[in-house]
Amino acid sequence: MTEASRDEIATSTFNHWSTEERPFLFQTLALERSFRYPTLNRIAQVGSQEALSVLTKLIAHGQKTVGTSTSRLNPKTILFYHRSPRYWIRAQDTEPYFKSDTRARSIHHIRELKFENVPTARAIGALLNSSLFFFWFLSIGNGRNLTDEDVTVFPTGEMSEETAKALAGIFQRLMKDYEKHSFIRVRRDCEFQEFRVSKSKAILDEIDLVLGRHFGFTDNEIDFIQTFCMKYRLGAPDEEEDD
Repeated sequence: MTEASRDEIATSTFNHWSTEERPFLFQTLALERSFRYPTLNRIAQVGSQEALSVLTKLIAHGQKTVGTSTSRLNPKTILFYHRSPRYWIRAQDTEPYFKSDTRARSIHHIRELKFENVPTARAIGALLNSSLFFFWFLSIGNGRNLTDEDVTVFPTGEMSEETAKALAGIFQRLMKDYEKHSFIRVRRDCEFQEFRVSKSKAILDEIDLVLGRHFGFTDNEIDFIQTFCMKYRLGAPDEEEDD
């Protein structure tokens, strides 16, 4: 083995599977050249040329990130995001309903991002709900718990006013659609709001189209993101319990 080959890394994507697929898992694994993420001590889970290309283009926009758009000193508005996603990452401009006479909502479920102005918060909110961000989470994160670092390190690049305005407008429609498809679940000691994010997939696709153009993705790469893991995301329960 040469020194050059010793430094090469190949990975699969983060894999989901159904029970009946288990006997065929190793036959269907695909590996692709990977890398150690520049600002994180993590190796990207890639698995395809499309995934590698999308990640490479994202990294090229890393001079500005979600974290550089937030404000801790003079926050005017807040985004709330669910920390333990399954197949959908949900970020909202209002905190989901929760009521209990005996306990408070777990702080491990809902986290906050603070911003100086509403338009920026809405544009970032659209991004966090996107299939692109879900792809990022499975490629760079652990696939289970969405950490603060997973969120703040995501590259945004310098968005044009037109792009930011388009994302903010779609985000407002998405929030109304989330609310429309939500319901209150009652448990023995609490009530909480559940959402069916998959029912808003058409609006999420709009977000990914705007982001794809912003990041310079090809049509095939945009399609790759919009359909990423859809076999499992659309076929499985899409909500974590909020209690």
